[in-house]
Amino acid sequence: MPWNLLLVLVGVQRLADDWQMPSQIAKIELTHLRELEILLNTCFSTPPKHSFFDDFPIWSSFESKDVRVVGIRSDSKKLLASCGVRFAQLRRGSEEFTIAVMGAVATAPDARGKGLATQLVNHVLDLARERKCEAAFLWGSEHALYGRLGFTLQGEQWRLPISHFAGSGAKELTLTKSWNPKIIDTIKLRKTGLKEDTLGASLKRKHTHVEWHWAEDQGRFAFVGFHRGIDLKNVIHEWGGDKDCLVQVLTTLAKSHPQLEIYLHPSHLDGDFVGVTKTDSKFVKEKLALCCPLEKSFAWKEPTWFWGLDSA
Repeated sequence: MPWNLLLVLVGVQRLADDWQMPSQIAKIELTHLRELEILLNTCFSTPPKHSFFDDFPIWSSFESKDVRVVGIRSDSKKLLASCGVRFAQLRRGSEEFTIAVMGAVATAPDARGKGLATQLVNHVLDLARERKCEAAFLWGSEHALYGRLGFTLQGEQWRLPISHFAGSGAKELTLTKSWNPKIIDTIKLRKTGLKEDTLGASLKRKHTHVEWHWAEDQGRFAFVGFHRGIDLKNVIHEWGGDKDCLVQVLTTLAKSHPQLEIYLHPSHLDGDFVGVTKTDSKFVKEKLALCCPLEKSFAWKEPTWFWGLDSA
């Protein structure tokens, strides 16, 4: 065999060996954070000078025992795929239960089609079962892939143009654009979404793209948060406080930010908003999340809801 052909074949064999997948799945450590960031930036087409972690700081929060990111490497130790999980408590009215919130599911472009994401998602689901999670949740467009792994689209998410409030007749307020510690105090009173804990509070401060606007009027407080990165641009995904003050905040924003929409659950209309009904034709109705039951006793019930900064 000619030497040049032999060298080509050896090179091809080495390339093939390089992409052989070890069966071992390993936890990604803090020392490999930059490597993980590069993989996620590539897979999710993060704009230049931005980082995937800007919108999803949860997956760089290696200091928490409730967060884990695992990956698969090639024989040459290159990170080929990742999957993250956060263990948390989900509130549903008066109920609370343990869940797994999954994200950062990524595979390098030249390593796709080899089942790496499937291996990692199944591994994380096993971790969630060990933690006694009742269900796992994630967000993604690969519905066929996740469907094979036991996930189905569940829940409701409604969008309403903020211009709806332009004619509410509510008094406009002077809004402050900044963070306010009262926001966390208000979030802790929520009856839906993830239960607020130390990790959740710190993560909200790490979302550098989110705009927080709040107002106080005659001892009443209300706030909104919007613009969490690319996927929730021009969307109010956090809100709360006194319901009348909140409508005033939204009325004020409808004048200065008419392009905004607000995300909510139909149950929120039972008392949080004045002048908004479930039959309003302006609502755009969507599915909330992909859900995989992990306990036989788990059943989807309403009102199950995730706020924008709850999702991974």
